Amino acid sequence: MKPEDKSVKVNNLKLHYLDWGNTKQQTMILLHGFIAHAHSWDGFAAKMQDNYHVIALDQRGHGDSDWAQDGAYTAEDFGDDLATFIDALEIEKPIIVGHSMGGRNAIIYTGTHPEKVDRLVAIDSRLRSDPINAIAIQLMAKSILDHLTSIEEGVEALIKFSPSIPRELADDLVANGARKLADGSYAPKFDLAMKDQALSKLLVSDLWPYLEKITCPTLIMRGANSPIMPKDVAVKMVEVLPNGQFSEIENAGHLVPQENHAAFENAIIAFLNS
Repeated sequence: MKPEDKSVKVNNLKLHYLDWGNTKQQTMILLHGFIAHAHSWDGFAAKMQDNYHVIALDQRGHGDSDWAQDGAYTAEDFGDDLATFIDALEIEKPIIVGHSMGGRNAIIYTGTHPEKVDRLVAIDSRLRSDPINAIAIQLMAKSILDHLTSIEEGVEALIKFSPSIPRELADDLVANGARKLADGSYAPKFDLAMKDQALSKLLVSDLWPYLEKITCPTLIMRGANSPIMPKDVAVKMVEVLPNGQFSEIENAGHLVPQENHAAFENAIIAFLNS
């Protein structure tokens, strides 16, 4: 089954999302990472759609959702969008799975509304800046191309940043994350203001206070080769949580869901069945 394209007005922005059907089952909300999009979850969503009502959201400034005209792209802005989105769709006790930025946004929502989330998965999501991950974020931002002469150019840039990603998945990520222009070239489907912000602002909001308020079963996951999420920080996050679990995915860097999708899927299924 293919997903249905839908949209809803949230905080004066039209947010696009993919609805994978099976609406009588528990809702699973998937939140992509920085400069990604809802289609980055296509493979995982297809695996989950028989047992869950899967929704993959294009967050503000990404994919086919509106851009914030005032450049409002803080973690709190995204967290507030998620809260309004869940209320607008009248979703009760969802499972929320977030990668990187999406995991940060999910932590804010769950920490603010601990009674409203059934389970949480945060994948390679840093809680605050340190010198190592700040540099890694800047290097990632610098690798983002503002303009593509071809999809292949974008694929090569992505593989250079994430060498473990299979080429077919890199093709899908870039093709679904670019918009063809009249001259045959491509523009990325995200607000470049976010790239400028990532390059100019080394510090991000400290989310430890939100994490400490989370009560639901929570899986903290990292890629074994990730430069973004140090293992000791991930382990400390689990220790803070009353119902925390830790999973480290081998042969994966920051793009865990794509770099080792089989191990990623198995880890989440095991967590959901525990």
